Amino acid sequence: MKKDVLETNAFRLDQGASHPLYLFSLRASELSQITTVFRAGRDDQGDLKGYQRTESDRYISDIAEYLGTERAVLPNSIVLSLSSEAQFRSHDHSGLRERGIGQLEVPVSEDPDNRIVDGQQRMLALAQNAQENFPVPVTAIISDDVPLERELFFRVNRGRSVSSSLVNELLPVINPPLPEKLQDRKIPSILCERLNRDPSSPLYGMIRRASTPKSKRAEAVIKDSSLMGVIQESLSSPSGCLFAYHNIATGEVDIDGAAEVLTVFWGSVREVFDKAWGLPAKRSRLMHSAGIQVMGQMMDLIMPSVSPTAPDAKEQVVCELERFAPACRWTSGSWERLGGLAWNDLKGTKQHVTALSKHLADIYYENLPS
Repeated sequence: MKKDVLETNAFRLDQGASHPLYLFSLRASELSQITTVFRAGRDDQGDLKGYQRTESDRYISDIAEYLGTERAVLPNSIVLSLSSEAQFRSHDHSGLRERGIGQLEVPVSEDPDNRIVDGQQRMLALAQNAQENFPVPVTAIISDDVPLERELFFRVNRGRSVSSSLVNELLPVINPPLPEKLQDRKIPSILCERLNRDPSSPLYGMIRRASTPKSKRAEAVIKDSSLMGVIQESLSSPSGCLFAYHNIATGEVDIDGAAEVLTVFWGSVREVFDKAWGLPAKRSRLMHSAGIQVMGQMMDLIMPSVSPTAPDAKEQVVCELERFAPACRWTSGSWERLGGLAWNDLKGTKQHVTALSKHLADIYYENLPS
C-alpha cells in the first residue's frame, strides 16, 4: 500500500541512549492519522502482545469537557513510538551533537505502525470533543522494538492510575532494574501466567489478567493479584512450601518445580471443593481473594510433607484437605468458630484471613491421626 508522508519541524534531543527523542507538535487530526493504540492482549499462541490499558470512559469525558472550554491547556506531551520508516533530516549545522533542529517525515496509512506509548486517553478525549485543530505537544522515539515500548509505558506510568493487573502482567517482559517490590512480583506473575495457559493446569483460563478478553472474563474468576500474593509469600517465607524452590543466594527460582507443587495442590482443592470451584466470588468465597489467601496458608501447611512428583501426590493432598473440608462454608452457612460469620461476609482483610486460617489449621491438627 502506498503511504503518504506527514512532515513537521522537530527538535532532536540526544540523551545518551540509542534512541534520540524528537519533540514537535501536531494537530489532533494529524495525530489520529498516524497513530494506533496497542492494547495488552494475547496472540493465537497465548503470548503477550501490546501494553496499553483499557480506556476509562469517565476520565476521557472529564478531559473532553475541559478541552471544550476557552481556557483549555494540554501541557503534557503525547508519547509516541514511530516506526523505523520515519526519518529525521537535520537542518542544524551548529555542530552540537546532543541536539538539533530538522524535519521529521512520518508515513501516513490506513493501518499505521506508529504507536501511542502514553496519552491515549487524551487522544480519545480530543476525538470525542471534535478538537481536530487543537495543537498537541508530542515526544517521540523511532523504534520497532515493542519490548522497549512496553518498558517506556511501564516507566512513564508508574505511580499513575494503571491497574495493578496490567502492571502484574507486564512485569515478566520488563527488563531490570526494577524496584525490589516489583522484582519480587515478577516470578509470581510468570507462575500465574503458566498456570493460566497450561491446559493441564487446574487453574487453566481461571485467572483474570489485564489481557483477558471480555468474552472470557466470566470464567476468569480468580484475580491474579490474589494468587500472586500467595505465591510470593510462599516463595519468600522459610515456612512456605515454595521456599525450597527459591535459591536465596542467586535469586533464581525453579519454575518447573514450583508450578508442579501449585498444580498438585490446586488440583486437589478443585476435587475436594468441587461445588465451590469455578464460581464467581459473589457465589463462592473459595474463589474470592479471602479464600485464595486462606487456602494459600493451608498449602504451606500441607505441601511440605508431600512430594509433588509422587504417583499418589494428589491422593495424599486430597486426604489432607478432607481433614478440615467439612467445616468450610464457601457458598452457604456460617463459620461457627468465627462468631457465626456468614459465608458471604468473609472479606480478604488481614483480620478475616488470619482468623480463618487459624480456624482451619486448628481443625486440621485436631483430625490428624494420633
